Amino acid sequence: MNKGTLFLLFFVVLLGAGVSVGALLEGRTENIVLSLESVQAVKEDMIPITLVVKEVSHEMRVAKESNVYDVMVQAQEDSILSFKDSEFSSIGFLIEEINGLHQNSRTGEYWIYYINGKMAKIGVSAYTLQKNDVISWRYKKEYE
Repeated sequence: MNKGTLFLLFFVVLLGAGVSVGALLEGRTENIVLSLESVQAVKEDMIPITLVVKEVSHEMRVAKESNVYDVMVQAQEDSILSFKDSEFSSIGFLIEEINGLHQNSRTGEYWIYYINGKMAKIGVSAYTLQKNDVISWRYKKEYE
């Protein structure tokens, strides 16, 4: 084979490989665009909230229609806090312990949650969060 034929063969192989790489890149670009659109759709289904535990604030984004219990589960999965709970058929979930501090029926101290500075009047699994809500957990006597 002479140098001209070898060069032509090399050029054809290179050109063919370039078309294949281009086709692959086009496919990947479409996947990337679809992925970004998926991320944007998920982002639009999230709302910002603030979770405060003993005066330490954590900015979070949670799914629309989440309740306070959902936030606690997400915060635990994200290693923001740890908690233990009990579920009761009549009232839903009761948070018994946060970050190792357990409720104390002897002293009457419990974890009580507040929404936007006001003591909640419903259980953690019943309150549906709104955009920019502030959930505050305070460890205190039940009737202070």
